[in-house]
Amino acid sequence: CLEKAVEQDRGLSAVRYPRGKQCEETQKDSRAETNFRLFAAEGEPKTLAVTYGRLAKELLKARELNGEKFDALQLVEIFPIRDEIIEILKRYDRIVFFEECYRFGCIGEKYAALGLPVEITALDGFVRHSSPKTLLDEAGLTARKMAEKILDDGTA
Repeated sequence: CLEKAVEQDRGLSAVRYPRGKQCEETQKDSRAETNFRLFAAEGEPKTLAVTYGRLAKELLKARELNGEKFDALQLVEIFPIRDEIIEILKRYDRIVFFEECYRFGCIGEKYAALGLPVEITALDGFVRHSSPKTLLDEAGLTARKMAEKILDDGTA
């Protein structure tokens, strides 16, 4: 990504970098692809939870809290939207995006615009000053809050 921005692109480039450290848990026990990692549960879950960056670690903890009753997708590359990701999402009745960004313009909205059954948990409105842990909890982006959201309709 950085090489392309510096060496190949003409004009302005923006490079997104994740805050926090990539967790080791997301690099094992998954269907490891270049652009994503799919963590599949036993059977055929109807719910897929999607995230990227440092929230992947929280999402995997949420899976443990829910007895791994839903599938999780960690996006390694969020843009451009790839056909392979769309095909994975189409297999689910419910898709829940967890994003540590402002809700409007987030990647979950881009997938929702394709007609997929997407729910989005992201920042909405003014974010007051506090510790990162408190803010993530208030935004519904901790493992416990993610697990509650996914079980919200009882069909994980």
